[in-house]
Amino acid sequence: AAGPTSGAMSSVAAAKLPPAPGLPAFPEDATGMLVSSMLRGARAQINERGISNIHARIDDLRPHFDVETREVPARLLWALHPSKGEKLIQQGDLYVPTLLGFTLAAALVWGMKASHAGEALSAGNTVIGTALATAFFYWAAAAVLLLGCAYALQVRLRPTQALCLTGYALVAVDVALVAALAPHAAPFWAAFVVLGGASAASLGRAAASLAESPRHGAALAAIAAALPLVFALYCRRAFFP
Repeated sequence: AAGPTSGAMSSVAAAKLPPAPGLPAFPEDATGMLVSSMLRGARAQINERGISNIHARIDDLRPHFDVETREVPARLLWALHPSKGEKLIQQGDLYVPTLLGFTLAAALVWGMKASHAGEALSAGNTVIGTALATAFFYWAAAAVLLLGCAYALQVRLRPTQALCLTGYALVAVDVALVAALAPHAAPFWAAFVVLGGASAASLGRAAASLAESPRHGAALAAIAAALPLVFALYCRRAFFP
């Protein structure tokens, strides 16, 4: 009977023995404290790097939107003047193209309301959402297509330059589609021919200025000029009365 009792007492005594000489006492929750400290440090590094990356990206984009309001009319004229289109390559921005994208979306909203095209939208789609998606999807798709053609033609065109050119091309599209709200078709076709032709010549020349080969430059100019004209005709047919 004394055997089990003495065994239990010896185990309790062993549990209360002090650490062996020469070995430091190790706290029981040291592992948990170490893991918590490591997690906090990793989380702090992730947050710090994430914030710094966001700031770096904002700093990269800031020069492309650094345009004063008084400069906007002059830049719009660059997109309509064949001899000044090259300035869009040298001093391009994304501020004015963004404004033109929202203006295009507003024009599409007016056109859909005038033609009752919004009634044909599927459930879950709105007139404003469809207009914004159409405007900015075209802008992005046109820039990607222009970049692909430039790559195939061995023309050095940067993504920001492609976005700038295709964005400024919307100035003629916007004016033509606003004119399409008139009761007659004549204002649309007048704006399409005059402003569309001027914009196509300006942006086509700007795109061709980047090519070393005249043949490649002419091909890229034709593509840059045709994109906004085809899109204007599509919008006129799909969204306007």
